[in-house]
Amino acid sequence: MVALRSRRLEGIFGARLDAVSHAQVATLVTNTVTESHDLDFKAEFYGRSDKSKRDLAGDVAALANTSGGVLVLGIAEDNQARATAAPEVALDNAEQDRIRQIVSELVHPTPVIDVIPVDNPQRPGHGSSSSPCHVAPWRRTPSRSTKVCATPAGTAPRPRTWRNHRWQRRTGSTSVGSRCLVAHGSSNAAVTTYLACELHQSGVGGFATYIDHRRPLQMGDPSTLISRIGDEDLAVGVLSGLRFLARHARDRAASGGNAVVRATLWPVTEETPAILAQNRAHGGSLGHQIVKPPVATGAFDLDDLAEDGSPLVAATSALTTGLIQHFGYPESLQMTSDGTIRIRYWEQGYGQRVQAWAEACSVQITQETVG
Repeated sequence: MVALRSRRLEGIFGARLDAVSHAQVATLVTNTVTESHDLDFKAEFYGRSDKSKRDLAGDVAALANTSGGVLVLGIAEDNQARATAAPEVALDNAEQDRIRQIVSELVHPTPVIDVIPVDNPQRPGHGSSSSPCHVAPWRRTPSRSTKVCATPAGTAPRPRTWRNHRWQRRTGSTSVGSRCLVAHGSSNAAVTTYLACELHQSGVGGFATYIDHRRPLQMGDPSTLISRIGDEDLAVGVLSGLRFLARHARDRAASGGNAVVRATLWPVTEETPAILAQNRAHGGSLGHQIVKPPVATGAFDLDDLAEDGSPLVAATSALTTGLIQHFGYPESLQMTSDGTIRIRYWEQGYGQRVQAWAEACSVQITQETVG
């Protein structure tokens, strides 16, 4: 298995990068594929001069310093960086070792690099006129850490986070920290009343949204507040945070691979406990009260989280279920682990928007109920 996973590149080649065939690589030429930030072509091996070695190291570093990528040796390009021919190049184990050695010596920190020969079945040991010699993918760093905070602190309107957010939609403020951007939906820099995020240049980030409906535990006694966490609000908050942070990490910070995610409800204390609630039918609570912040973690493909679709729904289901189980309830009712929407568990305020979103991004909708 190679270190780099890239949905875009796998789509171009038509296979995982460690399973690319001679015929699939040949389509780079037949489809006149263009070089990009994650794809580079060279017609022949790098030479043995010091300049050629520096050129190899520079090309590797350029890819590693963006989102990782693939360098194809044996593909010629025109003056518009389009693949136009595949000169025949001999496949040589010694040349593969030389590539690794040059990268190891001249690129620091050394990126993860795989050198993969793609054999021409008609001429074993050689690249044909329509295939490259090597496909060498790598990624710059290990997987990124990302966290989602669905925060029940204070009272706020029900979040409408299913749609894309722009901070300008509401009065808000932004500030710059050390290699990061901090933004929140409030005109008061000391108090966040709706949304907040902290986005780091490295791709790490945090996202918070209010999902609390705080009420007195005893009628007329404001000293006995309890946070009512709506199960639908929780699902929407987690999904929105995952997508928002993944798009920052992938599209702005050029991260790739897996994302390690942590979701929590905060603050939850003995003074202000929380309970899981639902607003469908006659409403009511689900499970029992909790007095400590619940935590759910998971690792997911960054591309899956950044794009609307079933994998994003499945990741949301996994994290939401992890949080809900702290309340003694078995699973999230709104979504399933295989990325399906259970539309019967969305009340009217959300239901129409959820259904429209699911249909637009080809997410399966089911009418099933949980017995």
